[in-house]
Amino acid sequence: GIPVGLTAMVYVINVNIDKYLVGLFFSSSIFAVYYLGSLWAPIFGWITQSAAQVVTPLMSKAHKEGKLSEIKELYRSSVSKLAFIFLPATVLLIFIAEPLIVTLFTETYSDSVPIFMIYLILLPTYSLNLGWILMASGQTKFLLKLALFMSVVNVILSYGLLITLEGENRLLGIPFSTVLVTWLSTIIVMNRSLATIESSFLETYPLKEIWTIAAISLVAVLPVILISSLSLSNILTLIFSIILFGIVFLMLSFKLKLIGDNEIKLVKSFLPFKN
Repeated sequence: GIPVGLTAMVYVINVNIDKYLVGLFFSSSIFAVYYLGSLWAPIFGWITQSAAQVVTPLMSKAHKEGKLSEIKELYRSSVSKLAFIFLPATVLLIFIAEPLIVTLFTETYSDSVPIFMIYLILLPTYSLNLGWILMASGQTKFLLKLALFMSVVNVILSYGLLITLEGENRLLGIPFSTVLVTWLSTIIVMNRSLATIESSFLETYPLKEIWTIAAISLVAVLPVILISSLSLSNILTLIFSIILFGIVFLMLSFKLKLIGDNEIKLVKSFLPFKN
């Protein structure tokens, strides 16, 4: 309906408010630096959107049938699977941020690195800020009001930091504001979702799996830190870091049974050649 379309439109405005402000208050060269640092996090949104197209209809059907426990299980499973993607991605990208940006865009845009790293703090929200329950239960007006409210808060906070901070911190205040507002929105959506399915935080969220994934990610990044201390070229640092992180992360995930037959089948479904 109209609320869904308006919510989508407001969302588009929300994710671009920071760029509007940077374009308004800073030079075109600084805007280019900012843009390259800020464009990465939203790209990961397609993963969540793809999952939503599968899960939301199932939740909607369960909601109509009054099966709240089924919605909770769908939600819990989705959070766990998305956390398995976004948590390690966050950790790895933070530690390879500089060689990644410099390799792709040259030293000219090395100032994009701090902006890039701030926006990486958004990635975990993609596994938590799932408005699917609210969409499935017809609470689109609430999502629209929340999106509008957060837009206003983001503009006010961003502008306040712009006129308060000095030097380079003025620019960094804008992504900080966006990240802070997004996390606030995430907490509100989580709380509303729990109330909708009449469940608690501990019952709904797979905290054990999330903490395990986070711990494995931190262990897997240790070889990356070692590689970063060596005098290798940026491209070699990237290649070795990604390979070693992937190997350690997957080995530990298999050992701790975070990866099962369902996950293997899911990966195989994306392969071009199947047995």
